[in-house]
Amino acid sequence: MQEELNIDSNLICDGEPEPKHIKINASIAEKVTFATHQNDVPVIADLNIINTTEDTLEDIELSLSCDPPLIESKVWKIDRLHADGELRLKGRSVSLAGGMLSKLTERMKAQVTFELKQGDKTIASAQHDLVGLAKNEWGGASHMPELLSAFIMPNDPAVSKVLKDAGEALRSSGLSPSLDGYQSKSRKRVWQVVAAIWSSVSAMRMVYAEPPSSFENHGQKVRTPSEMMENGYSHNIYRP
Repeated sequence: MQEELNIDSNLICDGEPEPKHIKINASIAEKVTFATHQNDVPVIADLNIINTTEDTLEDIELSLSCDPPLIESKVWKIDRLHADGELRLKGRSVSLAGGMLSKLTERMKAQVTFELKQGDKTIASAQHDLVGLAKNEWGGASHMPELLSAFIMPNDPAVSKVLKDAGEALRSSGLSPSLDGYQSKSRKRVWQVVAAIWSSVSAMRMVYAEPPSSFENHGQKVRTPSEMMENGYSHNIYRP
């Protein structure tokens, strides 16, 4: 007669079974800048709580804090988190400290802390590193490619001077000084205007400043047109 064997299924797997726990998952930006604040770019892309225990939790709250406070504190009230369940929070909008970000001249490291509590008891927590960039710093294509256009400054006084000089260059060539762009519906006219603008920029005799390595991905500080005109050098001048 064959003897029946009772085998604990937990013994079949290698090592100890994974302990049941409550986990906070947050997909949060690694870098923020004043441009992030001004353009209402979301800081938290996803936020959920996973409960792999056999207990249903009621009347709990999830809090967010940041030190230094680049992000303002926020609390989410949660009625119930079911046993062996997952809750994805929808109201993920948080407020950035615009006043602090607008005054940053160098990078500032911060830490974002999520804490899940039931009454005075902390059930779970999670930490994320955050970097606040200088006001004039772009975070690079790896972190904030969409914000590069936020540093375009068409109303900078230096731009007005370049355009004025371009108009004078057109006049001195016997052409209309109007910077009419494509309004003339003439390809030749567009080239004339572009050439005049380039002539105006070239007359400034800019010196090329070598940017940091991999600046396309990791970002760099951005010089304003007025700074380039005053200092006489730029990262972005064309090199033949």
